[in-house]
Amino acid sequence: MDPFRGQYNQIYSFPNSDYFTITAAANRIIITAANSTLFNNSFNNYTQYSINETIYFFLDDPLNNLTLLGTKTVSGTNYNVRFDIYYSPQLTKMGFGYTPLNLNTTLIVAKSIDYANKQVNDLVPQDFTHFLTTMSGTTPNEFDFSDYYMVARNTSNKDHNPTGQVVEEAYQFVGNQIVFFRARNLTSDLELTKFNKTFVDPFYTSKLVVLDVYSVLDNLTNSTIGFSVIQNDYGSLASMSVIVPQPIPPYINFTVPASTATYNSPTSFEWTYNNINGSASSTTLSLFRADSSAPNNIANSNFTINGSWSQVAKSGQCELLKDSSNNYILYKSLNSTYVRFADLTSVVSSLGVNSTSVWRVSQNCDRFSVDKHIFSSSQANQTLFQPITNNLTAFVWTSIDNNLTTAVVGSAVWRYNAGQNNFVQLFDTSTTII
Repeated sequence: MDPFRGQYNQIYSFPNSDYFTITAAANRIIITAANSTLFNNSFNNYTQYSINETIYFFLDDPLNNLTLLGTKTVSGTNYNVRFDIYYSPQLTKMGFGYTPLNLNTTLIVAKSIDYANKQVNDLVPQDFTHFLTTMSGTTPNEFDFSDYYMVARNTSNKDHNPTGQVVEEAYQFVGNQIVFFRARNLTSDLELTKFNKTFVDPFYTSKLVVLDVYSVLDNLTNSTIGFSVIQNDYGSLASMSVIVPQPIPPYINFTVPASTATYNSPTSFEWTYNNINGSASSTTLSLFRADSSAPNNIANSNFTINGSWSQVAKSGQCELLKDSSNNYILYKSLNSTYVRFADLTSVVSSLGVNSTSVWRVSQNCDRFSVDKHIFSSSQANQTLFQPITNNLTAFVWTSIDNNLTTAVVGSAVWRYNAGQNNFVQLFDTSTTII
């Protein structure tokens, strides 16, 4: 029970499952439970699994009730032990494709989650044939969606287009429909051969703004030396008179600095380049982050520290670094650079940490985890970290969000309480309340 928010009723009992994942945004929570068995370990030289997966949609509403809005269960085959499911930033849209057993075709599941009316509805293309022609055979890098818009391109499956034309298409979510409203032919060498990933900019809600990422290659070695990000404004259904401008100049264009390692942020449009200088006497970290208020839409900061260091974890404001002597130092963003925030070496020295350990750091640097151990900063001194007070032998999570605030433990959902420095159970799933 959370004393600050009241007692939650038991609402659902999860069946035993091999894998759980949890995704949260504000008071919205989506949990998936999957079971998988080996189906074919030699299909096209890939291991194939038979999967049964159920998605649960929850709302933590203002009346302190955790409400189950609906579920969706699918069965089929995949090359992973669970289906890759994609969500919009505010969790109002969800989609994925899967292949049912004994059916040589891909089915698309798309849902619109109406939190106001506590409903989960089918999200249906207005022109299903047109939509399927574009989407068939696309890779995850070739589509993206926000809570209002979607972009898709057929770079890798142009043969599915009756004209053989490579296109980038714009869609808008209207009610529970996916409505096509504009397309752009892709003809240049840059668009056809150097494409990396497409993004929908979630900042815009009244129009679709797309960011396409392309590789910048060295003319001699043909190796990647940088990235070019090109912005396209597609407008919306209400502004069909908008002319899509030519993709010049690049929205973001920067040159990769000298580096011995590269790290991509798991949650944002950000890159860190780590360069060990000379005979490991110092290490320079160069950070690039998409920022529309900065010159050329890219914010860049650098900082150098003595010794040879590598990155073990990163979040919005934090860099957790390790040197060859197994010292672990947490750096925090301050005034466009990074400053030493906390020394975690003694905190983790007895935990048996090694090169395979999994680290996470919260967005504000106030919590971190390594393997199945989790620590929080002291309220009296934010640079001192202490273990949470839960019994870690029993509190072993199967999934936890990037900010280390919501976790699935067994078949229950728990949330971190800063006042108590522990995780408290949101609801008990041992029985079902009807």
